[in-house]
Amino acid sequence: TLRLLPSEEANKFPHFSPDGRSLFVTTYMSVNDTQMFQIRKLNLETQEITRISDGTAHDQYPVCSPDGKQLAFVSNPLKPKTKDDAQYRIWVMDIDGQNRRILDPQAPVAQGYPSWSPDGTKIVYLYSSAEERFLWFLPRSTLKVFDLEKKTSVEIISPYVFATYPTWSPDGQLIAFVRMTPITGSQNIWVVRPDGSDRQRITNGGKDTQPCWSPDNAKLAFSRKEGDNRVIFQADVKTLEAEKILEAKWSLEYPSLQR
Repeated sequence: TLRLLPSEEANKFPHFSPDGRSLFVTTYMSVNDTQMFQIRKLNLETQEITRISDGTAHDQYPVCSPDGKQLAFVSNPLKPKTKDDAQYRIWVMDIDGQNRRILDPQAPVAQGYPSWSPDGTKIVYLYSSAEERFLWFLPRSTLKVFDLEKKTSVEIISPYVFATYPTWSPDGQLIAFVRMTPITGSQNIWVVRPDGSDRQRITNGGKDTQPCWSPDNAKLAFSRKEGDNRVIFQADVKTLEAEKILEAKWSLEYPSLQR
């Protein structure tokens, strides 16, 4: 059953809190007469909506930590102090919006699509550089895993694979991601181990993106282009069988499964 969120603004990038009681979304809204992306929390029991972002930056793609105490997100300050600040980076803040800080101040920019490891010690994210190009029309793109305890990052995907939308499996054994073929524009879901080994393709739809793990690690939900719209499919990680699970009269994107 489809249910519309109690909000007049446009919301995207939904992500459940670990206890399933809240939903974090990105909202394009007016703050101090400026239209900007802000992160808000929807209490699914009371329907109350609270703005988490502080209005100093465009904040998108919130992902809650496994202990429910922090949010990783993508941010671009309204008033950047340096050239690097003017591009999107991964940030982390407390669940109430306090203690905002850059995940890795030394990491290259631009960055996107953070995903926490199940134990909360690492974050995988996309890194893309326009200065180092894959082809003349595409920036270099790869996946990095940042260790929050050691404060170090490791590249797990070759920059020539062109990977995006990484998401960690609930058991911590695999990272799902989208691999795009630049020449044809096709997109398919793949998985890889956190050390970069055992890369395997899961789907072959050609227009598959935005993967999301089931709580039992057995399936991946994702958005697939079908005709003029997008629908939600799921694929079995072992058998590779895919089936449609949700469609509507409009495009469905960014599935998020409650764990």
